[in-house]
Amino acid sequence: MIAKERFCLNRKAAPAIPLTETIQLVSELGVPNIEVRNDLYGAPDNTTILDHLSGQKVANLLNENQVNVETINAIGNMDNRDMIRENLKSLTSMLEMTKDFDLKKYYLLSSALNR
Repeated sequence: MIAKERFCLNRKAAPAIPLTETIQLVSELGVPNIEVRNDLYGAPDNTTILDHLSGQKVANLLNENQVNVETINAIGNMDNRDMIRENLKSLTSMLEMTKDFDLKKYYLLSSALNR
């Protein structure tokens, strides 16, 4: 049997539910991880990843509900070399907005980008 700690709920499962309620729902379901997205409302838009909440507000909700952000999806066209500057800008923006979270992967990516 797969351990519950390995499960992650993607926000695409119920995109109309606000992030605050989604975090609570994920916790109630006993799923410890959530995937947030920048493409819930059409074209990728980093301003919608956290439903316009501050990173600190989301970090507090995550801590209160014992839920982790496992990943942010999606940067499209990562294989398109012509879009590398745009994609790096988008990725940097995502990392900045999640700096208040306890993300181990953030530190690895942030270090790699700052070289």
